[in-house]
Amino acid sequence: MSSDILYGTLDLLAIPLTAYAVYWAFNIRRALAVPLYRNQAFGVGLVGIAFVWFFLVKAFSDYLPNSGLVADLTILTFDIPPLLAFYWIDASMRTARRSDPLLRDTGYWSKIRLWLWGWNLLAFSALVFSVAYSAATQSYNPQGGPPPLPIFLYLLSPIFVTIITGLAFLPRAAKKSRDKRLRRHLQWFALFLFLALFFFVMIFIAGGLENTIPTVVANVIGGFCLYKSVRWLVPIGHLAPAEIQTIEK
Repeated sequence: MSSDILYGTLDLLAIPLTAYAVYWAFNIRRALAVPLYRNQAFGVGLVGIAFVWFFLVKAFSDYLPNSGLVADLTILTFDIPPLLAFYWIDASMRTARRSDPLLRDTGYWSKIRLWLWGWNLLAFSALVFSVAYSAATQSYNPQGGPPPLPIFLYLLSPIFVTIITGLAFLPRAAKKSRDKRLRRHLQWFALFLFLALFFFVMIFIAGGLENTIPTVVANVIGGFCLYKSVRWLVPIGHLAPAEIQTIEK
């Protein structure tokens, strides 16, 4: 019992860290003039909001019903953060290309991104349909259990598609960029994605949202990495006084 309380308390530390990153992301966005950089800050803010919601669901998972509409809607929580993270990855890849003197298209991203967007949106649409069907029939199939494993993995595939894509493309794009701040921003967010991948893998291994030392540590460090990613997008110490006042308003 004491260990559950300790894990739960530590797990909740990720929420204020991530929420603080969201606060800075939306305030920094107001001080940016370049649309691509504004999209990046906006994307980080959306990712942070989605993960705060996910952490809340995880923290109070023991008090949520295991079946019914609430349980069905909880499943959507798994796909929304990676979709928003992919929006940020897409914006960051385009920003990194603009900051490359040779304007190199890393990994043919301009073409691959269309296929990845299609895959993620189709999988999410299928998940929404399955949740709606489950709510209407109270089961995913006549036996009342979850969908077959291949279908289930496809429904949650945006998690792994987004994270693996980010880890595969972002470091390469960061190396080609001549913007030091952007490189650090991408590196910290890539570390956040790595911890998110580790976190979701541990969930699948454990078969649920139970708190364990690895997942709790990944949550807390991930929130810190997201915050550092935001701060490197625009380092406050290098801003003009007028820009600092704009952010702090």
